[in-house]
Order: sequence, then C-alpha cells, then structure tokens
Amino acid sequence: MLQALLGGDVEAQGDEALWAAIIIELGLGRRTGRNVIGTFSQIKPGTRWWLVGATSAVAVIVVLSFYSVIAGWSIIYMIGSAAGIFAGQTAGGLAVTFERLSAHPVLPVMAAALFVALTASVVASGVARGIERIATILMPGMFALLVVLLIRSLLLEGALGGVAWFFVPQLDAITLDTALAAVGQVFFSF
Repeated sequence: MLQALLGGDVEAQGDEALWAAIIIELGLGRRTGRNVIGTFSQIKPGTRWWLVGATSAVAVIVVLSFYSVIAGWSIIYMIGSAAGIFAGQTAGGLAVTFERLSAHPVLPVMAAALFVALTASVVASGVARGIERIATILMPGMFALLVVLLIRSLLLEGALGGVAWFFVPQLDAITLDTALAAVGQVFFSF
C-alpha cells in the first residue's frame, strides 16, 4: 500500500521515499487531528487504508520495545554510576557486571517499565506541557554532559596523545587497499 501511496518501487526511491512517507504521514495526521490508524482510515473510508496506519503503529511498538530495554539499562547504569558501583572496575569486571545484569530475571524488566512509564507520562502531558517542557530541560542537560565528558577526557593521562592520533593524518598508512575500502564505503553510502 505504501508503494501505491508513493507511486512505484519504494526501495528504488531510497531515502527520498522514506522522508516523503514521513512528511505525508505527519501532514495527514496534523490535518485530520486523529491517531495514525484514524488518519489513514479517513483517506478513503470503507477501504483498507487503515492497514497502513496499523503498520506504522506496530512499527512504533516494535521500536519502543527495543529501545525501552536499552533505556532501562541506561537507567540502571546511571544509578550505579552515581552510587559508585562501577568505580575501579576493569573492562573484564564491567563485562561480568553486564552479563549479570542482562541475565537478571527482574531488574532489566523493572528498569524498562520505569522508562516506559516516564515516557508515557511525558507524552500524556501533551506537546507543550510534556514534550516541549522536558526537551527544554534534557537538551541543554545533554549538551552540558557532553562538555563535562570532553573536559574530563582531556584531563586523563595520555589524552593529548589520543587527540593527536585522531587529528593528525598518517599519510604513510594510506595504501591501495585503504583507497579501495574507502571507495567501497562510498558505494554502500548511497
């Protein structure tokens, strides 16, 4: 059905088709003032257009189920870091900690549920009182956290050597194989 909406082979149209579909879906939702299933069922009542909306809703649920687990882990790690649980652990010790965490039967589920509850409370508050308000807090907070991490990483022992390795080109390391690998990456980028 998406092919009929966009007119042709969706894969052949690339990213432009994806952006067109997103813009169409957002524009239709704004125009009709309905949820995604109601929006597509209003396109032509009595037909199966609602399936396009249902497919979008299912995709959102699948993506949320994946990201809620990762966000739950992030919550656990933030609390653990603030409590100093990870201080002084080696890379091997952190790997064991992650294995224990991912094998725990309750903790990841509770953390993911907490994330979903927090997300639902923000979304239920609406655009202005929920999403925009939390974005005005979290976006500057994320920028401040990046600045703190930048400063902290530059103060670590050997940091300037790492910066030099990252920014100073090593032209003698470029070979024919490197050039061919770069050309291959270009072809896979389009």
